Amino acid sequence: MLDPLSVAGLVIAVGQVIAAVSKYPKQVKNAKSDISILLKELLYLQGILVQVQNQFRSQSDAFRVLWRLPEYESVLSSCHEELTALLMKLEPNRGSFKAKFQVPLWPFTKDQLDERIGRLEKVKSGLTLIMLAISNDGIGQISTDLQSIVQFFQGEQQIRYRQVKNDARIRIFEKLAAEDPTEAHARCLRLTHPETGTWFLDGPFQAWSQDQGPTKTLLLRGKSGAGKSVLFSNAVARLNTLEERSPKVISAIHYCKFDNLDSQDVSAVLGSLLRQLFSKSADLYEQHQETLNSQIPDTVTERSALLAICCEYFSKVYLCVDALNESRHGKDIFELLANIARKAKTLFLLFTTTSLDGIADSEYWNETAAVEFDKNGQRQDITAYISARTQSSQIVATLGEELRTEIHSRLLAESDGSFRFVQCQCDHLASQRTGKAVRTALRKTPHGLNEYYASILDQISRSEPDDRPIVKEALMWLSIMPLTLEQLCEALAIEEESSKIDDENRIQPPEIILGICKSLVNYDLDTQTISLAHSSVQTFLLSTHDTFTNVAYFQFSRAELLNMVLRKYLTYLLFEDFNAGFPHNITELQFLFRQYPLLSTTAQWPNIVKQLDEYSLHIGRAEIGLIMRLFDTRKMPKRGNFGLFLAAIYPDIQIEPEIYRTTYQVTTPLYMAASSGMTSIVKHLLSISKADIETKGGRFDSAPLQVAIFRRRCKTVDALLDAGADPSSTNCSGTSCLSFARRCMHCMSRLLEAGAADEGGLYRAWAENKARSPNSTDDFIGWQVLGDRFRVTTASTEDLPEKWLKR
Repeated sequence: MLDPLSVAGLVIAVGQVIAAVSKYPKQVKNAKSDISILLKELLYLQGILVQVQNQFRSQSDAFRVLWRLPEYESVLSSCHEELTALLMKLEPNRGSFKAKFQVPLWPFTKDQLDERIGRLEKVKSGLTLIMLAISNDGIGQISTDLQSIVQFFQGEQQIRYRQVKNDARIRIFEKLAAEDPTEAHARCLRLTHPETGTWFLDGPFQAWSQDQGPTKTLLLRGKSGAGKSVLFSNAVARLNTLEERSPKVISAIHYCKFDNLDSQDVSAVLGSLLRQLFSKSADLYEQHQETLNSQIPDTVTERSALLAICCEYFSKVYLCVDALNESRHGKDIFELLANIARKAKTLFLLFTTTSLDGIADSEYWNETAAVEFDKNGQRQDITAYISARTQSSQIVATLGEELRTEIHSRLLAESDGSFRFVQCQCDHLASQRTGKAVRTALRKTPHGLNEYYASILDQISRSEPDDRPIVKEALMWLSIMPLTLEQLCEALAIEEESSKIDDENRIQPPEIILGICKSLVNYDLDTQTISLAHSSVQTFLLSTHDTFTNVAYFQFSRAELLNMVLRKYLTYLLFEDFNAGFPHNITELQFLFRQYPLLSTTAQWPNIVKQLDEYSLHIGRAEIGLIMRLFDTRKMPKRGNFGLFLAAIYPDIQIEPEIYRTTYQVTTPLYMAASSGMTSIVKHLLSISKADIETKGGRFDSAPLQVAIFRRRCKTVDALLDAGADPSSTNCSGTSCLSFARRCMHCMSRLLEAGAADEGGLYRAWAENKARSPNSTDDFIGWQVLGDRFRVTTASTEDLPEKWLKR
């Protein structure tokens, strides 16, 4: 109903949309003009709404008639829908840490924005007619004019309904997997050279894809830099052609990335594959829509079971995972998918990797067709590539036939089967100014990819020795994750044992880092991030075989790498500028993130600790000391530096500020460490004192044991129970530890062993039954949920590896 309160609500709503638009920085690619146009439209709409609101306050006779007419209520309702849709588009993941603080991408194309503005124009026209009616008491004619606008919005209602359904679908997909492999796939395809890879694509791959190979699992193995990812992307492109021919054939892909922890996680891989299956098949999505709307499967057990069911819907399902070696859980990913393929007759698997560590020892290895890079085929591919590059290079194309032949022979001889090496050398030769320079560069061609990287680092050492520590630290940071130039320069300016950044330490301008790191790094203009140029760069830097003194300086162990980044992060968080504690609201937090570029990434340091734990590496004494110093700052007002870190890792204060400020006040270091899965830190804290072992924290006032169970941190749960944590504790809602453990068999078993209260013995009865029949689907709650929610058959999960039933 049209009334002053509903109009006032629209005034507030349009203000929220204006604020959301204003958060997009001016440097967002191709969006500066669009942002300006949309802001002008919204400000105009806001002005009209304010005038309507003011006129309503007069309580005229026209007002009393208007508020009973459905046409006017329809206009205001349509205005509310438009503003809500705009806000959801501009802020798709409110509360999501990544979405909130990464470089934002403008969500509208030009056509989409024009369509939105057209609808806003209709809304403004309707509101203007309302304003005229109130001021002139001209109900009749104006009401007639409104009819056409109302009819427009009624026609739009169906479109809006479909759009809302699609937006809900997108949100489900984002919960299944944060990342879409489309961009990585397109990037690899762009590197393809015509008529290469046929030895694989027309040979083992074709036989496998047509179910004429020896097994349903195909694994392509090659050295780092051989071109596996590009060949993988071309294989996927051929599978897409098969999909186009039959609606019952489908494929899904995943690219593991060495510098992206999320891409390496087993559950994330399964979520990524499920997301693609659902997005490609509307029928499959509709079958599971109700289930997905009620609860997203997030455990490995649930997702693998759902994946098995999805496979039954199609005549052929191709699941493809690139670079198993770039995931810490590569073997687990291989075994889990191979286990599903063993029972799902329609499932075909394609993997690539550089290493067979662990995989060759798997029980599924005999069911895998392993293909090594064919030397003759690869030689033909490299020959074709070199020929194309020499013809396309302006300087090389002008050289004599003899020199071009020498280029071909030399690069082919030194490549050792590495496409990456040949690409780098072709780029280097093409950058020369004269034919003589090309000849000189050719004579200095290194022997293989590792020597090429070594020559770059050796050159840095000889020509710019003062740049050595900058380059080494930059490469170490980028071995962990991509960063913006501003973030990387901020990281490089951190001095250990300092309390603030000395501005004289900053690299100016930031772009200089691209030059001094040469071709070892890559800068993405779209995302404005800098990363290592290739995974082989990290492989080389982590190796210790190099004997060159100048080069050995740049190489490091994984323990050295992780401890250095951890040390720098903690030093940064302890800066005096962060003593003030947690911010009052999201605006303050965002201001801090803009002022201190690296701050938004500091939530990563617990992941660094987890990596050290997973690799069974030692956390240095200095690093432990810094962690304890950070924890001690919680005694300062607003929890000091520890409070700001909590705001960075839990940025949801924008939703319910009072609740989250209370959360920051009560959350202890032990709770935070347990929630993050930092088992070594949990053990260290408990070795000092067990005073906080039952101290509750977090949004739901839970004990450390409860949050560790909820997040399925099994090793952390073990550490807490071994230290005497109460297995029968409950949170503020009365939820017990056993209830939290319903979806984790390991946690439930440990709780029962520790004497957790089990009214009626239901949990223990289930656990005992599970012990007798570990591969059955008669699972309590979590596994029962699988049976009810996903209709899992015994055939789909009866051989699920026991370790995955613990996840």
